[in-house]
Amino acid sequence: MPLSRFAFLRGLCAFAVILLITTTAAHARLGETVAEIEKRYHDPVEKPTRLGPIEYRRYYNGTYVLVVAFLDGRSASEHITCKDGVKFTDADVTWFLTKNAPEGATWKKATYELWICSDNDRRAIQRTRQLIINTAAFRQKVGQRDTRGL
Repeated sequence: MPLSRFAFLRGLCAFAVILLITTTAAHARLGETVAEIEKRYHDPVEKPTRLGPIEYRRYYNGTYVLVVAFLDGRSASEHITCKDGVKFTDADVTWFLTKNAPEGATWKKATYELWICSDNDRRAIQRTRQLIINTAAFRQKVGQRDTRGL
């Protein structure tokens, strides 16, 4: 049975709303300054926490919780979780990785959880309900070795 014109238009409107929401979803970008990230998310939801040279700030949007670690005033690590404990889809992971790659760089899945960027600086760990993306400078400051994965 063919769709009525009303049903078709209602479906088209629903698709447009979903497209708008997913294309404006939350994301910080590695390398952005505090001001750039706060222009997008406004103030952090908690008082920033400093551990040595790294400052952590937590942001919310409708779907995601982002904990951004700033090193020398720039985003060096982002821990992204779904606000309601929803699992990340492959499309979610691809979207966040793409937004956090330098222009022209690509991501390659190295192991079940580990992604490595072609810039040889950024790495990501993909888990069921979280994605952690960071730089070599961040890993070095927190004492992680490249041989440990992330």
